[in-house]
Parts: sequence; C-alpha cells; structure tokens
Amino acid sequence: MIKVLLLGKFNLHHIRTFRLFVSSTFADFKVERQILQERVFPKIDEHCKNKGFQFHPIDLRWGINAEAQANQKTLELCLNEVRSCRQYPCPNFIILNGNRYGWVPLPDMIDKVEFDKIISFIAKSHDKKQIEALQYLEYWYVEDKNYLSNKLGTHSYILRNRDNTAYNDILTGQLFSKDFLSLNDENHENNIHWALHESILRNALQYAIEHLFTLGEVTESQRSKYFMSATESEVLEGVFQYAELTTNQQYSIDSTEDGNSSNVDSRNVYAFNRNIDNIEEKSYKEPQSEFNSSSFVDENIDDSSSFNQRLKQAIPAVNWLSITIDFAEIKNGDFSNKNYLFEFEHFMLKKLTDAVNQHIIDVKNIEPLSQERYRQAEFKSTFTDSFVGRIAELAEIFTYIDGSSEQPFVINGTAGQGKTALIAKAASEAEKCSSYITCNKFIGASSTSSHTRMMLESLIQELALNNCLQVPEEYEAENDNFYSQIQTLLKKISIPTVIFIDGLDKLHNENFLQWLPIQLPTTLKVVISLLSTNRITHYSALLLSKIDDSNHINLTAFDVEEALSCLKIWLKSIQRTLSKEQFEYVIKVFAKSDGSPLYLRFVFEEVKHWQSNHWQLNLPNNLFSAIDSFRENLTSKHYHNQNVVKYIFGLIISSKSGLTEKEIIDLLSDNSFLLDEIEGFNSLEVIIDGVSAKRFPIAVWLRILEQIRPFLYEYESNGHLLLTLSNEAIKETLKQKVYDDNKLALHSALIKYFTGNQTERSYVELPWNLFKIDNNERLADFLSDIDNYLAFIKNNQQEDIIVYLNYLAKGDVFFIKIVEKYKQLNEAVPDVYNLITALLQNSNKSSILQSFLCFGEQLFNDNPEMLSGIYQKYAIGLTGYQRMPYMEKSLEQAFKVKENNPSELAKLYNSLGISARECVLFKLAESSFQKSLREYNRDDAAGINKINSLDVLINLANLYLDWDDDYYHDLALQYSMYSLEQVELLNISPHFLVTIYNNLALTFKRLLLLKESENCYIKSINCHKEHNLHHNFSFPVTFFNLAILNIETTQLNLASICIVETLKSLNSSYQILTSPVKQGRIIDLSNKVRDLIDNVGDERFEVDDILIIYTQLLNLVSKFPHNEEDVANIAYNIGVHYVQIKELRMSLKYFDLAYDASRRYLGEHHPSTIEISEARSMIRKSSATEYST
Repeated sequence: MIKVLLLGKFNLHHIRTFRLFVSSTFADFKVERQILQERVFPKIDEHCKNKGFQFHPIDLRWGINAEAQANQKTLELCLNEVRSCRQYPCPNFIILNGNRYGWVPLPDMIDKVEFDKIISFIAKSHDKKQIEALQYLEYWYVEDKNYLSNKLGTHSYILRNRDNTAYNDILTGQLFSKDFLSLNDENHENNIHWALHESILRNALQYAIEHLFTLGEVTESQRSKYFMSATESEVLEGVFQYAELTTNQQYSIDSTEDGNSSNVDSRNVYAFNRNIDNIEEKSYKEPQSEFNSSSFVDENIDDSSSFNQRLKQAIPAVNWLSITIDFAEIKNGDFSNKNYLFEFEHFMLKKLTDAVNQHIIDVKNIEPLSQERYRQAEFKSTFTDSFVGRIAELAEIFTYIDGSSEQPFVINGTAGQGKTALIAKAASEAEKCSSYITCNKFIGASSTSSHTRMMLESLIQELALNNCLQVPEEYEAENDNFYSQIQTLLKKISIPTVIFIDGLDKLHNENFLQWLPIQLPTTLKVVISLLSTNRITHYSALLLSKIDDSNHINLTAFDVEEALSCLKIWLKSIQRTLSKEQFEYVIKVFAKSDGSPLYLRFVFEEVKHWQSNHWQLNLPNNLFSAIDSFRENLTSKHYHNQNVVKYIFGLIISSKSGLTEKEIIDLLSDNSFLLDEIEGFNSLEVIIDGVSAKRFPIAVWLRILEQIRPFLYEYESNGHLLLTLSNEAIKETLKQKVYDDNKLALHSALIKYFTGNQTERSYVELPWNLFKIDNNERLADFLSDIDNYLAFIKNNQQEDIIVYLNYLAKGDVFFIKIVEKYKQLNEAVPDVYNLITALLQNSNKSSILQSFLCFGEQLFNDNPEMLSGIYQKYAIGLTGYQRMPYMEKSLEQAFKVKENNPSELAKLYNSLGISARECVLFKLAESSFQKSLREYNRDDAAGINKINSLDVLINLANLYLDWDDDYYHDLALQYSMYSLEQVELLNISPHFLVTIYNNLALTFKRLLLLKESENCYIKSINCHKEHNLHHNFSFPVTFFNLAILNIETTQLNLASICIVETLKSLNSSYQILTSPVKQGRIIDLSNKVRDLIDNVGDERFEVDDILIIYTQLLNLVSKFPHNEEDVANIAYNIGVHYVQIKELRMSLKYFDLAYDASRRYLGEHHPSTIEISEARSMIRKSSATEYST
C-alpha cells in the first residue's frame, strides 16, 4: 500500500499554495485587518508569485458589515475554513485578540432532550423576563425530526433561517414587531434588527443552561457551546495546543510521521495581542459608535482576559506580539501614524515572509514522484470515502484480477455513472491484498497524469519503485518509439501487478494505445475506465473490440433499492434523514429519472435541507433539470447574488483547464458591475501603494464555494490548485445558461486578466481564450514569442502548440510569421524536433510543409540523424517526382550516422525504392530494393529482418510486374509465392502482417491469381479484427480493394457487402482521426467509392443493397466540411431509389434533405435545386393521392 508522505504537517496536494486564516473579533480590529489587506498581504503575494507559489489569505470578517448570515451557518463556515487552511503549508493561522471576547453565536442545532430541558426549566422559573423569552425560543428553534442528534435515537431542534418567511411572520403579528435583519432585503427598506432577537435568545439559553449545569443535568461540553465566542472556537480548531484536541486535529496529528502535536504549531501560528488601558467607565454609557469603548473593550472583561491568558500559553513567545495602548489614542478614530500599527505591520510581514521562505527550502527536498504518488492517493481517498453500492461490479473486477485473463478490463459508461468512484474503491481494496503490487493513475488528478508521456513515465517509475521492472536509462524521443518502449517494459513485469487507470479519455493528447500490450503478461492486470461519448468513442473502439465480454462492464443506472440505500448512507454521514413520506416521494421521482449516481447526488444536495415539516416536495425528474435547479436554488434558497453565481460558473467553463481560487476572486474583483451590486452590504475598498481599489469579499466567495464544491473537481497542475466542474454533463448544462450568451465577455475578461498577470498560468489560459474568440492576430503574436514557446515546453504543452499552429495554418500570413520567429530557436531547445516532425505529418498545405522544412534544415544542419528524419517526414507529405530528392537527401544524411546500422539503412533503401518506382525510375528502384535486402541479410537480428525483407521482396515483385518481360514476371511469381509461404511460418506482428497480406493480394491480382488475392484480403481483414486494427486506415482500404476484386469476378452481392463495410469503417474512423491529412485520406477513399459505383452503375446492384450503400455514404459525407453538393446528390439518389420501390414517404424524406443542401450550396433558383423541388412536389401529390385512396 502506498504510504502517504507528509512534510511536517501539510498536505502534498497543496505544496505550492499558502492559505492563511485570519481570526479576530469583528469591529475592534477593523484597522489592523485593513493593514493586513493593504500593506502586508500584497507584499507576501508578490513574494510568493516571484517564487512560483500562491498566497491566499482568508479573512472572513473583512469586507462584510455583519457577523452573521441568513442561514445561521456562520460559525460552521468559519470552522470549515480553519480546517481547510490547516491542510496547507505554514503559515496558515493568524489570531488578532484584544479586550473583547467577541460574538457568541447561537447554536444552530440543539439536541431535543437538551432543548426540552431548557424549555422546561425556563417555564418553571420565576424569572418573568426569561418566561417572556420562551416565545422567542419556540419560534426560532424548530423541531426537525430529520436532523439526527449525536445521541442515539433522538433528533434536534434547529435555528430557523433569517429569511423573508420569518420577516413576514413578524409583520403579521405572529411574533413581535421588532426590528430584524433580512439579507434578502437589498434595498434596506425593512432593516429589521436581528441583533435584538439574538440577544434575547442567547440570554435565555445561557440562563437555563448555567442552572442546568449547576444541577448536574448537562455536561461541561454541552454548556460551553452556549458561551464560547466564534473567535475562541476558531482558535480551538486552529491552535492544537490550546485545549484538548478536536477530532479533526487528532486525525491530522495521526497523519504526521511522528504523531507529535508539539511539532505541529512551532512556526505556523502568529498572534497579535492589543491591550487597551485607561478606559473611563462612563464611556460605556456613551451613545453607540464605531470608536466608543464598548467597540474595543467588554464591560465585563473576565471572558476576554481568561481567553488571552490561555492563548498566550499555547503560542510560542517568538510568535506573540503584545502591545499596550491608551484608549485616548484611538478614541477619536484617528489611526494614522500610530507606532504600534507600524510595529504590527513589520512583525506580521517578517514572520510570514520567514515562514514562506522556510517552506520553499523544504519543498526542494521533495521528489516529484513522492508528490505525484501522494496526489494520486489523496484523489483516490476522496472518491473512496463517498463510494456506495456497485457490489456486483466490484466483484466482477476482482474476479478478473484473480482470474487467468490476459486482456485489459474496461469499465465504461456515460457521464455521472460513478466510474471514478468504482475504480477508486477497487484500487483501495486491492491495496489491502499482499499477493500483488498495485499502481493507480487517475487521469487529471495532477498535471503529470494529464499528459500521455508524463503519465507513462511516472507509471514506469512507480512500478520500478515496487521492483516490478527497471527504469530505462533513456526514454525514446519520438512518440511512436516511446510507446513501443513502454509496451516492451510492461511486458517484462516480473511480479503480480495490477494497474488501475481511471479516465483514459481525459488525457490531453489522444493516442492509439500503442503502449498497452495487445496480450498482457500473466503477471499483469490492467483495469481501465473511460467515458462512452464524443471523442472517447476512440478509446472505446480501440479497447472493447479486442477484449472478451467478461472483461467489460458498462455502468448503467442505479436501481431504486440501490439509490435508496445510497441516499440513506449519504444523509446519515451528515446526521440527516427523511420522513417515510419524503423518502417515498424521492424514490418515486428517481424511478422516472435516468437513474445516474450524479442525478442522485443533485437530489441529495436538495433533500439534505428538507426539514421534517417540509411538505412542498418538488424535485426535477432528470439530470439536466436537476443541474439547472441547483443553479437557481443558489439564489432563490441560499441567498447568493444571481449575477455573481452566473459569472463564477461562466469563468470556470470559459477557462481551458479550470481556475485557482485566487484567480476567481481577482476576476470577480475586476468586475465593477458585480462589485456595485454587492457593495451596499460590504466595505470593499483597499488602498495598495497609494492606489484605491475594490476587492471582492472572500466571505461571499467561500459561502458560494461551500455549496458548489460537491460538483467541483480540484486538481494540481504545475503547482497550482485548479477548480473545474467535475462532470461533462454539468458543464454542458450550465454552458447553455451562463456561457453561450456571454462568450465574448467571459473570454475577454480572462484575456485581460492573464495579460496583466503574467505567470506560468498565462501560457495555458491566454492562448486558449484568444483561440476561443478567433483573435488570430494576437494568438500569432503570442505564439511567435520565443519565451512563450519555451514556457509551453516547460509546462508540457507541446500538443497545445501543434493544435494552435494547425489552426493558424488556415491563414498563411499569421503562420509564416510564427515560423520566421521560430527560426531563432536552436537545436538545444527541448522538443523542437518533435514539434517540427509533428507539424510536417499533420499539415496538408504545401506552404506549411515548405516553411517547416526550411526551419528544420536550418536548425539541424549539423545533426544528420535529425535532418534525415525531417527529410523523410517531409517526403511523406509529397507525391511522385517531388518526393525523390528528399528521400535521397534523407538517405544521404542517414549514411552519416547509420553506416553501422544495417536495419535503419535497409528501411531507407526500401523507402527510396518505393519513391523511385512511383517516379518510373525503374533501375534506381531495383537497385534500392536489392540494397535493402542486402542490408537486412547483413544483420538478421533474431529473424526480425527476415520478416522485414518480405515487404521489400513484394515491392521488388511488383516492380518486376511493371516491366513487360516474362522472365521478370516469373521472378515476381516466385517472390510472391515464397513470401506467402514465409508469412505462414514466421511470427509476424499484426500491424506488419496486414501490410504483407494486402501487398500480396495486390500482387496476386496483378499476376491474375484472383483466388490467392481474395484469400490474402480475407486474411488481412481477419487479422485486423482479431488484433483490434480495424481503426487503421488499412482496414477500409482492404475492404474496398476486395470489393473491386469481387466486381471484377462478377460477385456483386459480395462486392456490395464489402462496400458497406468500407463505408462503416470510414464513418467510424472519421470520428477518431483529427489530423487534416488523415481525414483527407478518408475523403479521398469515399470519393473512390462513389466513382466505383458510378462506373459499375448502381442499377447493377440490388435495390436494398444500393440503398444501404448510399445511406452509409450519406452518413459519411455529411461529416465532411462544406460538402452540401455531395449531400444533395446522394440524398437525391436515395430518394429516387425509394420511388422505385414505392416507398414514397422515405423518398420524400431524402428529397427534402437534398433540397435543403442544394439550396444552401447552389441557391433556390439553380436548375438542380428546381429539379429536386419539382421531384418533391410530385412525390407529395402522389403521397396525398395514395393516402386519400
């Protein structure tokens, strides 16, 4: 089992982010908190940014004008945030304390037994004032049988929300006409003071509980929650040595290496204690104002004095700054030039800077592999904790692990079905078994796991750490060779090992899984999960066709019983339940839904707020409605500003890979419209370096974050913690509501922000957002900056460069500009060779090819090996005579470095022979093929080169068939028959085998040995299917060539079957292949299919067969860009054939389709469009006549 590695106390997931919680009483430290915001935190932030770290201060009391919120959860929010900050590197906690004990919040939940005792005691008392308070208690505290108490078998009373319902109750006389604060009252028209009600409730509860404690009817822990201030509660949770450990603290200490709490707080808690002297007693009687003594000093100072004393004992003296000032100094509200404030500023700045610097030093000692392992383990733990159900599926996985299968095991399903949770649970259970090693890769849990190459290198390192294999001295540079290298390493695993890979579809760069062995060694099991939609069809197609049904789980909806069990577990985890009637309603609605775990999660987020007296039961019955309802409820039920919520979701969706919390808050602070909307409630101004600005209050953001967090996914990317939406279904649903109509504004805001805040994150987000709004000129300027290119490489964004460059290649002006700039690069720049060769392979415009050839020639002029590769890649993009000079140049360069490598020279001679034959340079071709054979024979490594020489022999046979000479034709026959015999004897890889069979089939056809040709095609097709190669372009080509052969032998039924299979394969492949070159090949082959049908004559085929062919062809050509003409023609042909078999309604459907396409392409007055329109009219009349008859 992977051990969780910790440095000191913090979590490795947060290694480059500081999160500092500021605790203080409310009004009396307003000036000090402002100094932190304006003078201290900006300097720490800049220092961290310069070191590649992030600084995120959390002051929940800055920028807001009230200590409580409408849902009565203020203290819970604060304590959750204290716990969160403790998981980050130190510094992570500051306490400002003085002569006030601070706000004592009301308990938001009271156990029923305890509450009954309180009510009973007050009712029996003779205190008239407290008896009058009973009606307040009985109104504000509502019995909720759904809120379970910590005591077994009991429930609770909960403090009702301060919403408009309570406000209306007051106005209608159900309670007193006392002032009361409603946070929904944005215009302050009914500014009713909640403070008066709160005071009455607090006094009554404290009065009763103190007497009950004296009588021994409640414990000290029960008593303390009625008297403890919010500030002391934060300290209790944030300073480990302050009192007895809380449950959360004990868990944190158990996670440290030595389990010693005395090491935890030695350098990460800083206290500022301000003591005020010489307060006149009469000042307490003065009218309430911001700067009277009651704002700074409690009239009864026992609580604050006791708190200060306990706090001082808990915090090391070096981290404690104590100042005594005279009340007269601050009485007039003038805090300018106060020496103690300068001392406070200096103390905090030095302590925080020193702590940050110490952490940066410590981080250097942490190996990247340790960080990656921890991130993976933590991510797995997050999903394991929430796992429920799926017992049968879990059993299937372990049947596979313990069985004899030598294939991967694949779990797929649509978004929200719980694939990641299932993988996480299986991996956790597998780790408990000592009979095999486990290794987990949750794609996207870190930047390392998001890129194919980095993920695989990390996988190999971790397997080597567990003695499963040895890390190679050097990884191959070219991707194809690298993937083959990884496959070879995995085949060599020597001890029982299980690899779990979750979210294969999330890899940033799509690949063809060349690294995954077709047949696993007996010592290796691989469990993979992936999504079953969109581009992920690519991976499904690659994997599912080569595994047995028993090695595949398609996750489907929860059944009702499973959903009910799951919901009960989730509710119990937060001390909640539902009434019988509520459960029945939920299950009734669930049964009508798609049944996904994600839908159930949204249901849970709604029903967890239901009280036992909640009867307005109204749940959405599908996932998309549930997502939208959740968004709307954030405003209607949870009081968040609608525009703020919309903007936050819009920003996250617009970003390329998510945003950090700091980035979100900065972007909110840049939006003047939103700041104006919330400023009525909050004080937002800060002055930094003499410049006035407004900042979005962290408290407002954290309240929203707390409620949307279940549907956010936090992951690490190059040291940054990014927040993004956790599921594609959530993203697509919200996109329609918050993004589509605001696309330009959202991307423009991100462009402005990342332009003005140049960090390594800018290299991810800035080009993406320019790309999304088609700002090609600025995108070209950005990419043509050499420093930006180097940053791309540093951040492992090589694939992104190729995507952007191929996009800009549509307009040569911008593209050539970039190429000219890139010529400043040199050979030592990382990955530039792969960049050039990738663009040569993926571009199909001659100007682009030529530009990058020149670039490569200049750059690698002194590197023959790389120059040879560049000439070869360039030649592949050319045809005929154009190709020859560059093949010869490639060979010339190869001789300089590969003279002692016969296999490499043989490959180049073979390529040169093929090019020479295309150019009708027969003697050069013959000589090249013969040299290739000699080189292969010179170095026959374990028979490998004997296999390779078969390809050369077949090429030579076809060359001889080009010559009008019986002698050479006989040689061609001998070479072909010999090659066929050897194919049956040698152990040839599937990829090469299909190539040999296809080449032999063409050769036998030229020799007029048609039966042998047909057999070779069939063997090639079977090999494609058996070894999951049916997404290679050779697969549809094989079917097409077999179709031609069948036509020539007048087997039209078989020919039609082969044509249909060709088109099916092309349809599937077009979804997968994104390269313009590869898609161009598909378009070319589809045109050849049409030409074949035209040449043969569609009337020679059976009508049913030709309809199937045309329908498949229409599906294919509809995918091609700007192809209305072909769509119109094929749809029209289909319509005509349906007329022939008197299927008039079907014919009308296709005539309509043909008319729409023709009208878009040619216009409605074009003769072809008119002809189709007349055909439609005729069919409509015939259909009407037929119907009336």
